[in-house]
Amino acid sequence: MAKEQQSSKQNDDQVSTTFNSVRVHLMDKAPLLAMASVKVLDAMFVTGIRIKTGKNGVYIDMPSRKTAGGEYQDIAFPASKAMRDELQAVVLAAYEAAKAAAEKQG
Repeated sequence: MAKEQQSSKQNDDQVSTTFNSVRVHLMDKAPLLAMASVKVLDAMFVTGIRIKTGKNGVYIDMPSRKTAGGEYQDIAFPASKAMRDELQAVVLAAYEAAKAAAEKQG
């Protein structure tokens, strides 16, 4: 896997009915594994999705900002658990594909 940034793109193939493409940039800065962006319904992009590792495995963290009170608030987020599960599955599949491609390259 590349040390800084290795990019992978699933663009022309329909990734799911909701998410049209996923871009992953491998980071290798534990616990941050990669950054991702997704194209939603051919209408908008959500960028700044973080792929992280934790005590329960690999997961996604939605883009957020720090409030004046010091707490983090999501900027973009799925409207339902089913949509979050679909987003996580699509992003993590793209991450695994990017990681495999990077390992294959050397």
